[in-house]
Amino acid sequence: MNTHLGEIDGWNARLIAVSVDPPEEALRFKRDLGLAFELLSDPEREAIIDMDILNPRERGGIARPNFYILAPQREIVFHSQDGIARRATFEAVRAFMERYRKDPSHRVFNDARALATPTLKDTLLSIPRKYF
Repeated sequence: MNTHLGEIDGWNARLIAVSVDPPEEALRFKRDLGLAFELLSDPEREAIIDMDILNPRERGGIARPNFYILAPQREIVFHSQDGIARRATFEAVRAFMERYRKDPSHRVFNDARALATPTLKDTLLSIPRKYF
């Protein structure tokens, strides 16, 4: 998604990710990966528990991959509950946004996922840090 930030900005939107890492570790992670979008820190896991996306089996509890688009009224209009190898593609997000801009009543929930094979970098980053 980092490569599509200009297009996302053109939709008058912004990309935000949530990490369970403490702020200083999340900042280092963001810098190391060259992420240009906002990375919020939720080390107490309050937000991911409230959103019911906690994966308690991984690294002491992290968020399951999810992708949301919220309307200006903060209503969820697009939601894709993803997995390690199955993520909403940017093409699916773009198609949704094109239709949503013409028809604000349009909604998508979990059916916009497309098979996306993780890169080697993504795979390596998914290995718990305790092994490094």
